[in-house]
Amino acid sequence: MLAVARMTANAPAAQAKRAATQRRNAEAAKKWRPESLPDWLTEKSYRSNIVPRLTTVHTSEVARCLGSSESYAAQIRTGQRTPHPRHWASLADLAGVIAP
Repeated sequence: MLAVARMTANAPAAQAKRAATQRRNAEAAKKWRPESLPDWLTEKSYRSNIVPRLTTVHTSEVARCLGSSESYAAQIRTGQRTPHPRHWASLADLAGVIAP
């Protein structure tokens, strides 16, 4: 069973899909400008204000907001991973965090 899953995950179609996702994410990160973030939205405010409130949001909603997998969204939701700053404002909205 594990061998079948491994073969599926490494099949050319799966690799192409991962490559396309990586290209899209790299392009979005390249186009993003730090000055587009509000002054109050720093890494410190993300961690202290947004991450704690994300625990009340369903993982599927976080995944939809980020356009990511649910496993990655779960890591974001629990603070194990920090998403690219271009996602912080969307996550703040999702978590109901209002600018001070």
